[in-house]
Amino acid sequence: MKNALARVRDVNAVIPASVDIAAVPARRLIALAAHGVTGKTAHLRRMKPQRERLLALLCATVFTLRAKAIDDVLELFDLLMVTDLMAKAERQSKDEKLKRYPRVSRNAGKLAQAVRVLLEMSEAEPGLSLELVWDLIENTVSKAELRAALASIDELVPQADPECDSQRLEELANRYATVRAFLPAMMRNIDFGATADAAPVLKAVAVLADLISPQRTARGGLPARWLDARRVDHDLVSGGWQRLVYPLARPVETVDRGAYTLCVLEQFHRHLKHRNIFAEHSSKWRDPRSHLLSGMAWESARDRGMNALGLPDNPRAILGELGETLDATYRELAARLGEDTPTTVDEDGKLHVAALNAVPDPPSLVDLRRRTAAMIPRVDLPEMVLEVMSWHPDFGEAFTHVAGTKARVADLGVSVAAVLCAQAMNVGLVPVTSPGADALTRDRLRHVDQHYLRAETMAAANTVLVNAQSEVPLAQLWGSGCVASVDGMRFVVPVRSIHARPNRKYFGPKRGSTWLNMLNDQAAGLNAMVVSGTPRDSLNAIDVILRQPEGSKVTRMISRDGNPTHLGQAIAYYGRIFKTQQCATRRWFDRTEVRDHRDPAVVAAG
Repeated sequence: MKNALARVRDVNAVIPASVDIAAVPARRLIALAAHGVTGKTAHLRRMKPQRERLLALLCATVFTLRAKAIDDVLELFDLLMVTDLMAKAERQSKDEKLKRYPRVSRNAGKLAQAVRVLLEMSEAEPGLSLELVWDLIENTVSKAELRAALASIDELVPQADPECDSQRLEELANRYATVRAFLPAMMRNIDFGATADAAPVLKAVAVLADLISPQRTARGGLPARWLDARRVDHDLVSGGWQRLVYPLARPVETVDRGAYTLCVLEQFHRHLKHRNIFAEHSSKWRDPRSHLLSGMAWESARDRGMNALGLPDNPRAILGELGETLDATYRELAARLGEDTPTTVDEDGKLHVAALNAVPDPPSLVDLRRRTAAMIPRVDLPEMVLEVMSWHPDFGEAFTHVAGTKARVADLGVSVAAVLCAQAMNVGLVPVTSPGADALTRDRLRHVDQHYLRAETMAAANTVLVNAQSEVPLAQLWGSGCVASVDGMRFVVPVRSIHARPNRKYFGPKRGSTWLNMLNDQAAGLNAMVVSGTPRDSLNAIDVILRQPEGSKVTRMISRDGNPTHLGQAIAYYGRIFKTQQCATRRWFDRTEVRDHRDPAVVAAG
């Protein structure tokens, strides 16, 4: 966390204060920054005569790096709050509750016996005197035992904490040392904004960061454990936090430092997750409302955008039509279900699908799998790349020199294949280096890596492969290349990485990432991207779709998500932000349908 905050501080130091990029289209800024981030040093040196272009590229790169650095800090903050603070406090709280359970159960049983006698007597003999009732109760449990049981219950389950949450909050408050190490620097180096509802929380965190900073602590007159009660926002302290923030044995006009810090920080994290608090210069944690068109800008672009998306001005008619279609489809499905089917519809209209029994593979399939596996040749990856280059010369010619010269070194294809394999297998250049071959020397491979492999040449080479795949007779039998889908594959990341996030359902106790891949019906990969953790595919599907290779023939997107309307909702959501203007300009959505084989509502949502 400290290293990530240091990166934000260093990037902020080199950003020119006089440069305003508000008028620069976001897509143009990303394109310029991509050249600066992925471009080779030699290419940037050759741009010195083009001073204005170089300055624009460097500014875009620095602003993008600042956004990425802020994203990294807030990703780590979210990860720290979820895993290292809240999750650990929750586990320790559960352990403590398990330790308390035998005592609570034993004493609660005694109180239950007394209350049972009281209820039975009040129903059977309403006029019975209190002395007789106590005599009947004492026949079951004595007053001394009841007093001891009540005192124990009050101690284990305080009246101010009916939900038994105080133990978790207490464990969370004990994590103050972890928070103090980064909170002042985070509030100092990142500019936050907030909506009206979250503004008090943001103000309280800003004041808190100043109170717990080392400079303030050194010159403050209060003991180390306490904060000045006149500087804190008491309206934010509620529920189980009150007992911890305002302990009975505290000095006058003070509050508990650790409890108040975690109380406010918990609310800050919740508002940040919902973007009620946002980072001004972030790309992921920014205010989504700032990119909405409003006022005259929205009125001028409304008709063009609605026409590009094929949507009417009044959504009631199309929503009603979709509702009727969905209802008719659902009723038709329910009518076609027989008694012998594993699917039923109950009285409330809920669909229930019984578990299906696994069908064993027939012997013919087992034999076909064995024979097919025997037919696949065993070749090394570099040999396969070189063979593909021999089939399609355009693939190797797509890797051009960064300076634009047409002169090519001898055996360039061999060097390119070696560098591609080294990057694909993440093994570095040493395993593919061969001093006896001129095309595989370390100097040659580094030269090729620096001057021939970059984002635009990789995209051009991938376009050649996609077009070649479409000409394979077997691929033509699969489809026409007009249908595609974006889906994610989740991988466990065995090393520490900013892109690795926890998810016990998919990664168990480890962490992982998701690889989103856009695949057409001819089994050709059109585009891919790596995202942190396991977010919804629809949140990043638009970025994957818009970065297709040139010549793509995709006209229909298919979603198979658990909630198939997510992709349609994503496209509809982007209908009022800047990305839809890019889509409408390309007129990609004019010829694209978003469909799901189970939900006809997605067709209109797209």
